[in-house]
Amino acid sequence: MWIPALGAVIAAGFFINCVLEPHVGCKVIDWEDLISTFALIIGWGGARDVLMRKFTYFGPLLDAKSEPAKGILTNKLWIPFIGWCLVLGYGNNILLVPFISSLGEVSWNGLMLTLGTLLTVSGFRDYGIYTQDRKHNPKFKAPSKEQSEAAE
Repeated sequence: MWIPALGAVIAAGFFINCVLEPHVGCKVIDWEDLISTFALIIGWGGARDVLMRKFTYFGPLLDAKSEPAKGILTNKLWIPFIGWCLVLGYGNNILLVPFISSLGEVSWNGLMLTLGTLLTVSGFRDYGIYTQDRKHNPKFKAPSKEQSEAAE
């Protein structure tokens, strides 16, 4: 339970940096420390989830015998929350700051590094989960060579 709790605290850090700081002027949480912690927890947590097949909000990909965990923190809602903080940070920089000069700007480096980490690790996690699901699903058919070439 401590990992999801840590995730919620990290999500609060992104909320402070992306939403509160530009408008309220509170102290920025060091982006490097925040992103490093986020990368560690989502990277190792994602690898564990793929190996243990406990990624609870994918529903049908779970084994029939596994019982999904209940609760806000165990469902990894903190990961999408960080994504929405990034949306608000980008929205602030792109939609508000050009028109309201008194607003502060969210660090572009922080936004870009966090977005890159989130997309990379989430993509690897999704690929691993779907790959494992395909191995155990007799209805799955690999695309033909022609379909693969047409997709390119």
